[in-house]
Amino acid sequence: ETLATEQKIRKTMTDYRQTLDFMIHDSFVAAKYESDHSLDVFAADKSESLIATVNGLEITVDDYFDYMAKRVGALYTIETAREQYLLVSDYFTNVYGSNTDLWANSSELMREHRNTIRELKSSFNSGMYAWYGFSPEMMSWDEFLMSAFGFKGEEDYLRFMVLQRLRNDLIYDYIDFNLALPYVQEQYDNYFNLKIEQILIFVDMEDNFAPDNFDDYLENMGIIDAWLFEKMKADLETLLIDALDNQTMREIVTEYNNALRGENEDDPDYSKWAEFKNAGLMLKYENLSAERSLNFNNTRNFVEPFVVGLVELYADYQLPENRTEQFLLGNRLITSQFGVHMVRAEKGEKFDRPGDIISQADADLFAETMLVAIFEVGSSEELEATMRERLGDDFYNRIEAYYLVSYERFQTNAYVNMIMIEIMQDGNLSFTNNSASQKAMIETINDIFFRRTFPPLFGE
Repeated sequence: ETLATEQKIRKTMTDYRQTLDFMIHDSFVAAKYESDHSLDVFAADKSESLIATVNGLEITVDDYFDYMAKRVGALYTIETAREQYLLVSDYFTNVYGSNTDLWANSSELMREHRNTIRELKSSFNSGMYAWYGFSPEMMSWDEFLMSAFGFKGEEDYLRFMVLQRLRNDLIYDYIDFNLALPYVQEQYDNYFNLKIEQILIFVDMEDNFAPDNFDDYLENMGIIDAWLFEKMKADLETLLIDALDNQTMREIVTEYNNALRGENEDDPDYSKWAEFKNAGLMLKYENLSAERSLNFNNTRNFVEPFVVGLVELYADYQLPENRTEQFLLGNRLITSQFGVHMVRAEKGEKFDRPGDIISQADADLFAETMLVAIFEVGSSEELEATMRERLGDDFYNRIEAYYLVSYERFQTNAYVNMIMIEIMQDGNLSFTNNSASQKAMIETINDIFFRRTFPPLFGE
C-alpha cells in the first residue's frame, strides 16, 4: 500500500504509455491529458474517427464511446440528461425567458453572465493571471479556459453559469425535509460545544512513533494482565488528577516525557511516573480547540467513543452544580482505538444549546430565504450575515446547530443526481443499447448516491 499509491500507479502508466508512442488525435482530450500529465501527446489528424494511437493500435471514436458506455454510460447519462433537461425546462423559462439560444438571449441575467465572461477575458488578455502560469503570451484564451476551468470554449463557460443558476431552483423544489429529519434529531440530541484539551495515554510497541491500535493491544492481554493494566490505569489517573491541581496538562506531559525510569525512591533518577513509563505507557498533550470549539458537526471524523464521551461531558457541564465552573474534567477516562483520553473541557463559544428543534416550516423558510440571498452576495461570510439579518440571530443559530449540515446534503451533486434519476424514471427511461443492464446500473448508482448523501446515523 505504501508503494502502490495512486500517484505512483498514475506515473507508472504515464511512463509506460510513452514507451508505446501514445498519441491523442482529439485536441480537447489531448489538452486535458497534457494538463494532467505535463506531456505533449497531441498529434493533429484530419480523420474524424481516430481519437488515439498506442503501440500501432488505432482507437476510434466508436471504440472509445463503446468502452465509456459500458463502464460509465449510466452515470454520464444522468449528467447529460440533467443538462439537457434544465436547458429546456420551466426553470430556464422562469429565469431567462423563452429564447434558449444562450448568445441571443437578452434577459438581464444572461447579459450579466456574458459580461462576466468578457471581464474574465479582458483580465486574461491583460496578463492578470500570468503569475498563476496563465500568460496570454504562452497560451490562447481557449487554452486558458480549458486549463483553468476545464471549459471547451466560451459557450461551455456560459452554459455552466446557466446550469449552476438553474441547479439551485431544481434543488429547492426537491428538498425533502423528511429525509433530513432523522439527522436534525441527531444534531439536537447530541448537541455540545466545548473547548477541549486532553492527555492521551497510548502505547507504541511497534516503535514507529505513532499510537498502536489500542483495541488490539487490550484484546491481546490475558486476564491477569488486563486486571493489572486496569489497576495501573487507575493509579495513573489518580496521579494525573492530583498533578492538575497546580500544573497544566501540557506541563504534566512535558514532565512525564522528561522523567527517567528509576522506580526506587532512594535513587537520583527516581520519578513518580517511572512505573508507568517502564510499563510502556506514553503520554501526549493535545489542544483540540486551538482553532475553534468542538461540536457535533466538526467532530464527525473523530472516533465514536470519543464523541460519545464529549456528549456526556457536555451533559455533565449542564448540571446546576457544574454550570458555573470555569472548567470541567471528564468524570471518567475515555478509551478509544487511539488509547485512553483524559479530557478537560471549558465552555465553547456557543456553549448554550440553541432553542427548539427545527420544524418543516423552519426548514422551508430557511430554504426560501437562501434561494434569494445566495445570488445577492459574493462570499460565504456575506451570505451568513445576510441570512442572519433577514431571519434573526436566534433563528439562524438554531438552523446552524440542527439543520445546516442536512441542508448542505441537499446541495451536493449526489443529491442533484438523485433528483435527475427520479425525473428520468418518471419519464419512462430507456436506453438504445443494453437497456435492462443500464437501467439496473441506474438503480445501483441511485443507491450509492443515497448512502453517500444520507449516511448511517451516529451510533448505528
